[in-house]
Amino acid sequence: MKELLLIRHAKSGWDDPALADFDRPLNGRGGRDAPFMGKILASQGPCPDHFIASPANRARMTAMAIAEVTGFPTGAIEWRERLYLASADTLLEQIRKVNSGVNRLAIIAHNPGLTVLTNRLATPLDMRIANLPTCGIARFQLGINIWSEAGPECIVDAAFDTPKQHRSSF
Repeated sequence: MKELLLIRHAKSGWDDPALADFDRPLNGRGGRDAPFMGKILASQGPCPDHFIASPANRARMTAMAIAEVTGFPTGAIEWRERLYLASADTLLEQIRKVNSGVNRLAIIAHNPGLTVLTNRLATPLDMRIANLPTCGIARFQLGINIWSEAGPECIVDAAFDTPKQHRSSF
């Protein structure tokens, strides 16, 4: 059994119009949401044993904050250029390349690819979301032993978690 965590980067800032999209940082809310969702992850069982993230600044900052809170070494985060604004197909392709020794995988990337992949994977369970919000987490249990077999047909269970569900905890 494998567990996949699809995590959308936390809320980013648009304060500096001169910044390229790739370079946008987290805003105040994003800076609070990322470590908070890391605490939620840490409280729900074993922490991810591998992180793969888009190197875009907002995804990088989100991955670093979540990894730090969950106890994953930030220097071991794998940065993949292909995750920047990746399509659902590219995201799944990248997941299928993960070493089979990884049991709980966290992917930190962007919409719309994450929402499309989330809905594709959740189809067998008749689950659907309109949008994976910033710092939202789609959690999937996969009945597989190797990541190359990942796909909708192997999904056993799914759950969604968002910062908004926990706002009163802030």
